[in-house]
Amino acid sequence: MECASVLKSNSTRPPPQEGSRAVKLVVLGDDGAGKTSLVAAYADKRFLNDDERKDIYDAFSVGVDIEGKAIDFRVNDTVGEEGYDRLRPLVYPGTHVMILVYSAGSPDSLRNVQTKWLPEIDHHASIRVPPLVLVANKTDLRGDHDKETLVTTEQGKKVARKIGAEHLECSAKTGEGVEAVFDVACRLGVGESDRPTLRPICRGGPCII
Repeated sequence: MECASVLKSNSTRPPPQEGSRAVKLVVLGDDGAGKTSLVAAYADKRFLNDDERKDIYDAFSVGVDIEGKAIDFRVNDTVGEEGYDRLRPLVYPGTHVMILVYSAGSPDSLRNVQTKWLPEIDHHASIRVPPLVLVANKTDLRGDHDKETLVTTEQGKKVARKIGAEHLECSAKTGEGVEAVFDVACRLGVGESDRPTLRPICRGGPCII
């Protein structure tokens, strides 16, 4: 599950320049939250059909410019199914930033951010917890579903404040907000790569240095 040095897809984005600073992103979330569709929308600026192979987006690199800095932005998609719980953490070492994806059409996927994904991150991160970006995907569903089954923007922001994450919303289907999600993640990752190796963990309790 290590990051590939080149894109595994026919991406419209440029490859990283030689000597670029590496920034590693890991994308997490429930199966069905739209993680791979979000990654594909960023990599290829298109929406994946249900019958398309999605494993081509497991890991890839793109060249990004952040305030004049050449960045090798290494994007790692993951599988949210329980059967991969032991394999998934193998990609965590060296991560500079994480995107936690939930579906705007699934309150359970937002709850699982706190009950499943944060505990998994904290367990495997040792004393290094990277910056987090909490992302509501599938916002296009808000026009089609019963409001009682949807996650509101404020509900997402409340969880983001609680876990100390940035909060953004997007739709992989329409492309709205996708660029902003990865731009924010990359910028946070660049800042994290400048930090000392050890960071304190502060998740609703005393900090561990």
